[in-house]
Amino acid sequence: MKIESAKNAVLFDFDGTLGRSLPHWAVAYQDALQDHGITVSYEEAIESAFAKSQSEVIARLSETDPLKFREAVWSKVKDRMSLVETYPDVLTTLLDLRNRDFATAVVTNSRRGHVAPVLERWNAHSHFDELVAIEDVSKGKPEPESILFALSNLKVLTTNAWMIGDSLADVNAGNAAGVKTIAFIPPENHAFNDPSALRDAKPTHIARSYAEIHRIIINHA
Repeated sequence: MKIESAKNAVLFDFDGTLGRSLPHWAVAYQDALQDHGITVSYEEAIESAFAKSQSEVIARLSETDPLKFREAVWSKVKDRMSLVETYPDVLTTLLDLRNRDFATAVVTNSRRGHVAPVLERWNAHSHFDELVAIEDVSKGKPEPESILFALSNLKVLTTNAWMIGDSLADVNAGNAAGVKTIAFIPPENHAFNDPSALRDAKPTHIARSYAEIHRIIINHA
């Protein structure tokens, strides 16, 4: 496969990066736990959804089937996807990148059936060349497989690519893949992903808004 060495690509995580979906994940966990007779506050749900492994959460439940609990959460998240909106300036940034001939992709640990309808509702699906979802790879982020898979499809070198994400999984996957990374840390995400931990992961850049993301990419491409 020929790699277009002069071509640039920008890869975007979905949850907490393109879509303001993190609160919906917390509510989904809250509701799934409630179904198991465990009442938690919204803050405790955030800890369950973002600060603990799923095995730790399942250890609290009478449900011994991890897959059943996972599917319950996925179902509740899917029901809330119609409420997810973009962060400010996402669409204008995407449009400008496309006008500048950047290849673009969504690289997500979420399922295609969750993400694709939201991109269509935003009229953003045409702004992306690729959508790599969790079912497309054997291991999701923080493993680099999904990033490398996207770049292979786009025919772009890792040295000419960016990975933008809000979580340690995104930054660690990007670093492992050898691409440039931007940790996205808008104030509204701080309850879900610790900014200090993201800085410690050594992303190439840190951005608090899409205006900053746009400026970083254009100035360093």
